[in-house]
Amino acid sequence: MGSENKQDIILKYKGPLDYDKIGDLISTLKRTMKKRGMAISLYKKLLTLMIESLENIVRYSASYLPHRDTYKKYQPEICICLENDSYIFRVVNLMENADIVPLQQKMDELNNLDQDQLKALYKNTITNGKFSDKGGAGLGIIEMAKISDEKLHYTFSAFNAEQSEFQLLLRIYPNKVEE
Repeated sequence: MGSENKQDIILKYKGPLDYDKIGDLISTLKRTMKKRGMAISLYKKLLTLMIESLENIVRYSASYLPHRDTYKKYQPEICICLENDSYIFRVVNLMENADIVPLQQKMDELNNLDQDQLKALYKNTITNGKFSDKGGAGLGIIEMAKISDEKLHYTFSAFNAEQSEFQLLLRIYPNKVEE
């Protein structure tokens, strides 16, 4: 998201997250969508990206318990903006360093698949997926890769000895013809 590009912020939030706050953010996105006359297909894509990413943050927030002071100082954030011809969805949160390698491997694997392969992986994961102790089988990140019109753009930046900042950026082109 370069500074030379014109950005129009659709939704921006930084702060503590729980399921009530996710509900508030969904309502805000819905109101904004109606006010802007956003196509329902675009709204559904943005909504799915938002729900998947925010639920993951809440689901894994138990790992913050030993680092409560850090979590109070550093809050997750989400931003959806219109930049030139595309919508940019960005989410930032802290994560345990021990979880970086598996997540990075999964995202790299997804980035190497085309849309048909992503769809097949999604179907296979639904029927044969192994669920983690947190309840996920990786469906959320697969769904986000399917929705994004570009590869998953992500970064990890060291925050302290145990945690890093994770940033995920996805792009949707509203005028792209659906396959």
